[in-house]
Amino acid sequence: MSLTKRYMDDLAVVALWAASAASWERPAVRAEALSPVFIACGELAAKYPGPNLVAALLVREAVLSYANTRVALRETEVA
Repeated sequence: MSLTKRYMDDLAVVALWAASAASWERPAVRAEALSPVFIACGELAAKYPGPNLVAALLVREAVLSYANTRVALRETEVA
């Protein structure tokens, strides 16, 4: 598998995990669910040359996915 394909797959997985963590109702449970996602970002990044950069990019994807999911959930609660 090429590094690009692996990276795209890792981005998708991290986004899915973060969105799943964002779906919990209680903030403490969301934080508990999100912590392993950040740990996984570091573990996944270790497979790449330049793991620090890849870890930062994976964490960024997790944060964006989490935030977008929270916004979407709040909008459906208001509607």
